[in-house]
Amino acid sequence: MLVEVGPISFSELAERLGVSRASISTNSRLLERDGLIERVRHDGERRDFFRLSDQPFVNMIRGVATRMRETSELVEQTCADFPDHGDGCGRIAATRHFFTEMISTLEALAVRLAAEAPIVRASHGDVQR
Repeated sequence: MLVEVGPISFSELAERLGVSRASISTNSRLLERDGLIERVRHDGERRDFFRLSDQPFVNMIRGVATRMRETSELVEQTCADFPDHGDGCGRIAATRHFFTEMISTLEALAVRLAAEAPIVRASHGDVQR
């Protein structure tokens, strides 16, 4: 999907990659959920087709930032619940700092990349830059 233009069918994707349709089904759902690919329909076709999302890398970075934020919240809760045992709290504070910096960096990168030209689709479904 990165190299070729246009949507690709579910079955063609399985054939080209040499994997089972079940594998394509599972992984396409994950990629679709994370905003990297989109499911598209063609008039008169019953098959599913997939194409790269408009800003897949931005979506990927935002997904990573979201998961890091969730982990950071767990670290925050752990720090609040953890009695002060010297080094343990210091390590938790360092972990919290790591997540804070990573989230900030990822969010800034997502904003910068989102400002760049997204993948543009021609009227007949091809992908152009």
